[in-house]
Amino acid sequence: MGEETGQHLHADSDWAWVVDPLDGTNSYSQGLPVFCVSIGVTYKGEGVVGVVYAPYLDELYTAVKGDGAWFGKAGEATRLHVSSKTCLKECVVASGFPYDKATNPINNIREVSIIIPQVRGFRRMGSAAYDLCCTAMGTIDAYWEYNLNPWDVCAGQLIVQEAGGIVIPLCDNRKISIIAGPETLVKELETVIKI
Repeated sequence: MGEETGQHLHADSDWAWVVDPLDGTNSYSQGLPVFCVSIGVTYKGEGVVGVVYAPYLDELYTAVKGDGAWFGKAGEATRLHVSSKTCLKECVVASGFPYDKATNPINNIREVSIIIPQVRGFRRMGSAAYDLCCTAMGTIDAYWEYNLNPWDVCAGQLIVQEAGGIVIPLCDNRKISIIAGPETLVKELETVIKI
């Protein structure tokens, strides 16, 4: 399953590759360095392997279910842990805007305007996979976004979970819409931006 190739799943297999060869297309086309390759593997619909590589930054994030999340290449990788912060006012959070933001009222504009005064900082990097990896590393304290696709989140979601975080649904009427980070911050964000 992939953004460019669509879905080619075989009914007789419990395994699936979920690939986004270029997450952050707008950044890439503008010459900005935050874009990545995202590869996930699922077994019976559950993420079991996640790999995200940001080539311009030479950053590699990996996770295998039950084995933790890691940053760096084999032999020199460091284990990832989500942020230890517990209060939104101390946090730097990230999000993004759906492509249909001009026509769909669930477009994250209201939520961002509510959150910005309540946090230390806000970032919009343009790649869901990369945002999730930064959340797993703790350089972003929490992340939310609407209207994502499986290839945007498959690898990064597992990386967050293996780094000790949680990923919960934000709503059920905008494809995949999630909040990710340490449980305390995720619950606080959920309360603040609840639709």
